[in-house]
Amino acid sequence: MATQIKTWLTKHLKKRWPDRTVRSNYNDDSSSQWYRWIQVSVQGLNDKVKSLHYEYYQNPWDAAVVFHFEDDYASSNYLELRRYVRKATADIPELEWYDHQDHANTGCWLKIQHLDSEEEVIAEFERLMNILDPIIKNGLEEAPSLDLLLTEHKTNDSNCNSDFAQSLAKNEISEVDFLQTDFDNLMSLPLNIPAYQRNYCWDKDNITNLWKSLASSSAEIHLGNIIIQERDGLFDIIDGQQRLITLTLFAMALGYKHNLPLLKCRLRSTKSVKNLANAKYIVKSLCQHREKKLQDIFGENSGKSIRFGVLILSPDTSLDLAYTFFNSQNSKGVPLTDYDLLKAHHLQYIINNAQARHLASRWDRLLSQPQSPNSKEDEEGKDLKNTLGRHLFRLRSWMRMNEPSQASHAVRDEFVAAPLVSAIPPFGERFSFYEKIQGGTHFFAYAENFVEQYKMFKATEVFKVFNNILSYSSHRYYKDVIETLLFGYFLKFKTAYLAEAFFVISSIIADDRYSSSQMRQKRLNEYAKESRIIMMIDQATSPTFFLAEAINAVEINPLTLADEELRGKRLEFYNELRKGIKSLLPYVTEESIKGKICEIYEL
Repeated sequence: MATQIKTWLTKHLKKRWPDRTVRSNYNDDSSSQWYRWIQVSVQGLNDKVKSLHYEYYQNPWDAAVVFHFEDDYASSNYLELRRYVRKATADIPELEWYDHQDHANTGCWLKIQHLDSEEEVIAEFERLMNILDPIIKNGLEEAPSLDLLLTEHKTNDSNCNSDFAQSLAKNEISEVDFLQTDFDNLMSLPLNIPAYQRNYCWDKDNITNLWKSLASSSAEIHLGNIIIQERDGLFDIIDGQQRLITLTLFAMALGYKHNLPLLKCRLRSTKSVKNLANAKYIVKSLCQHREKKLQDIFGENSGKSIRFGVLILSPDTSLDLAYTFFNSQNSKGVPLTDYDLLKAHHLQYIINNAQARHLASRWDRLLSQPQSPNSKEDEEGKDLKNTLGRHLFRLRSWMRMNEPSQASHAVRDEFVAAPLVSAIPPFGERFSFYEKIQGGTHFFAYAENFVEQYKMFKATEVFKVFNNILSYSSHRYYKDVIETLLFGYFLKFKTAYLAEAFFVISSIIADDRYSSSQMRQKRLNEYAKESRIIMMIDQATSPTFFLAEAINAVEINPLTLADEELRGKRLEFYNELRKGIKSLLPYVTEESIKGKICEIYEL
């Protein structure tokens, strides 16, 4: 019978190996735990005992001394190490590897064990340690450099003196230059990884996502922005290191024959070397079944279909100015939002660096502000996203009798600078919500103006009442559309007859709810467009013209519906509107509209 796991066994293990971490999953001998274990760290890796350990476990049916790779050491990050250890132990017949915690070959044990006494348990620990300790030590030192494929790369160096590299060498770089170029041109530069750069850290998911981007693109492949800085004849990579190192591995595996400058860079940390070894293995695995299209990307096309935006800084340029353009771009590949892209787009129109920094800072504040000053849970930048991304985006679409686009980056495309005749400058600071977008300072002022107006709109009593109704179920979609249209009215007439405007706008939109037993968001957006409410508002020179036209556009009086029609969600919707209208009745000053409200809502 195997030796019982008791506190005295833990004490003896600690006494036997005072230089190792020993831990167990029970506190005292009175415990009735049916499954117990004691873990001992690998020599020199005490802080890794949770992930890399020897273990004596015991349950009612079984007991054994085993070794485990767990957590990060069971992931792809340490695949090379695990392969090294298994290969080094392959000729030991009594040692057997097995799957542990759903990871292949991450546990091992000596098949014949004697565990009838404390001494025998300690002896089994010692047998495993004598085998695995030196192998793991060697593996951690040698595995990262095994078969890295970084020693042989046949190149004709034809891109080293490319027109791109020569033009940069000839022309003096201004403080900041931004250009679009391809992988081949970028590799023709003497790129360098500066000492302050962080470790190479891409994992399987990052690498696979890049692979999918390469494999799925039919023509040009856009891989974001790179920031480099000229220094002592080299170009330091400020942002984009992770992508460029990984692309270098793909280029080697897929037959790229030109210069790869990053192969000459020395990785300064053991962690980077280990992660690069793992990345190399993943890249090799992905490239085993080479499709012709993927080979052509780096072979026949020499990487020319892979495109970047490249920000080139002069030696004396502050890095802060670079991140004025791309504060959200990072080496892990987090995608830029439409609001980041709009910022970078419009900053390019501003020549004055001080202005660019100032406006970028104000934009960043808009993006980081919570919706409520005292709330810690609100989404950052929600006022900006609601103003531009919801309300103005819809209003501008409906003014053109279009449905709001659902395409990727639709908000960015709506607010980029409009084309103009180069000889004729744009004029004025009109700030109409549907005006053509001017590039640069005007856009930032446009955005701030409407965010401030949206905040004023939210401060009205009408909004506060409206915001407390229709907040659940499918009703919230109707609330969203009504809010957009009411904001459009506020932009034109501010608070004048705002309660009356809420009544007529909500009544027109309610027609869609009352006429259908089910809500369809696409139909609702189309209905809002076809209602021409925003065009009525735009064409009215006074609230009276809009209110008169809008009242006549209301088609359904909910009280005339049969009982079987005004039930369920439709009745809920009516009651929610009734609750809001009742609270707003004191703010309705026009008597004929007040009478109509009292009639429809029985107030």
